[in-house]
Amino acid sequence: MVVLSRGQLYVVVCSLCWSWSACRTVVELSYDVSEEQPVNWLVGDVKTDAQLTELYADDVSVISRLRFTVMRQHSATHPRLFVVDALTGEVRLGARLDREQLMCHRSIVEPCVVRLDVAVRPVAYFLIIRLTINVVDINDHAPVFPDGQLSVDVVESADVGTIIGLPLAVDPDSPPLSVVEYRATAGDTDVFRLVHRRRRGSSGRRLVGESLSLELLTVVDRESVDVYQLTVVALDGGSPALTGTAQLTINVVDVNDNVPHFHHASYDVTVSEDVAPGTTLLHVTADDPDVGLNGRVIYEMASPLSSRLFTVDNTSGAVVVVAGLDCDEGPSSYQLVVSARDHPGVVSTSCVVRVQLTDVNDNRPHIVVDGLIAHSHGQSHNSHRPTPSVRS
Repeated sequence: MVVLSRGQLYVVVCSLCWSWSACRTVVELSYDVSEEQPVNWLVGDVKTDAQLTELYADDVSVISRLRFTVMRQHSATHPRLFVVDALTGEVRLGARLDREQLMCHRSIVEPCVVRLDVAVRPVAYFLIIRLTINVVDINDHAPVFPDGQLSVDVVESADVGTIIGLPLAVDPDSPPLSVVEYRATAGDTDVFRLVHRRRRGSSGRRLVGESLSLELLTVVDRESVDVYQLTVVALDGGSPALTGTAQLTINVVDVNDNVPHFHHASYDVTVSEDVAPGTTLLHVTADDPDVGLNGRVIYEMASPLSSRLFTVDNTSGAVVVVAGLDCDEGPSSYQLVVSARDHPGVVSTSCVVRVQLTDVNDNRPHIVVDGLIAHSHGQSHNSHRPTPSVRS
């Protein structure tokens, strides 16, 4: 094996294998060349590397008569990736090498190899030089997340240690130049932390699985904080490392962990006794800090004896008179109990509404005459007159 160094960007490794079959000789050479080198970049000199000069040392004139041509290039994506100089036997780049394009639909961990057959003529000196060219990856891609704005949900009742899956960043470069590390560089790092796990095969070398997740470090309460933010950075194995960034939003999902609370424990209202049915006396208000259906408050009349005279609107909390009131024939005050519950809940809270009636002049005077006749000695029959009593 002959090892030739041509600059710092690639290394040529030549291995010769001579096999004779029907007077034909096949020489195998292998080269390493870094991707992204410019067109006309020298890959190797097959005349020298195949030791043809040594082979025909007894007849130097043969060397000047040798001609080199490409017989077959095993590349479906680009048939002229490599060209050979017919006189010198130098193999150069005929197009820009892009390892990721050549590896399309193949695993990035597989070697990227292009095979090329070079024929040596004239026929009297016919040879096939079979080239195996390994395209070496360089760190020309930065990690990229599927979306620069990521969003996940966590239920506010989640236990500490809850794991939430996150998408991985993608880097088409091959290991170790692909993604090797994730960091949370800003945001609520005291509430959440990133967990990056890599699973390797039995040999401990081959990567067989990878995951990125978010771990909950402390209890969250949506009513206190409903959104958290993190800046997630993916780093590749280059030197210096290339990075990709995503902004992560964690939404805290509500659970029904609160009951409604009235603004006041009791309400007082004074109204005249001739108030018309359908009149709204006042509004009671209760709040539930939960959201959605969990925070939707439903009002109900909890005092059945008063429900014949008063009602409450289930949605607005309006206390409404539904029948006539008369403090001359009934009570002059009422004490109502109004309850409030959230939509899915069965636990409720209540408040008291005191209604005071004021009398109005809605009755005419009624005259009652009481006749008292006293029969005693020494008094005339008309000594007692009727005493009127006016009652209203």
